[in-house]
Amino acid sequence: MMQMSGGGGAQQPGVGSGAVMCEFKYPIRKEQLCDEPADSNRFWVKARRNLSKAQEDEVLRIIETVSEGISSSLKCLSILDNDNFDLLYSILYYLEEMSASVRKELIELLNKGLRFLLKGMERERILSNDTAFEHRRSL
Repeated sequence: MMQMSGGGGAQQPGVGSGAVMCEFKYPIRKEQLCDEPADSNRFWVKARRNLSKAQEDEVLRIIETVSEGISSSLKCLSILDNDNFDLLYSILYYLEEMSASVRKELIELLNKGLRFLLKGMERERILSNDTAFEHRRSL
């Protein structure tokens, strides 16, 4: 089981910020992340948007908006804020219907976010330098 910071609220979560930790259970079906858990300390998607008929430019704007909110080592954990996570989940939910350019931008955003997360974890000594290097090398 993976422990992650929960989002929602005015405080921006960040590496070393002392944010409340919420449990994240890997779903068996993608729909399961939308089911409100009985345990309030479990992370879940609160507002999935229906993007099945969304235009490419609308989805690219969503990706750009989320990117601005999570693209630094100080803001990388803001992906766990439901305002960001729910939008990315919505895109991933309809990924098979998305254009190649949307898929490319989404992959680049997730890759960039992971790089920032690894740097932050390394800086906070959550990961050793060698482990962080191995993870970055695999990207």
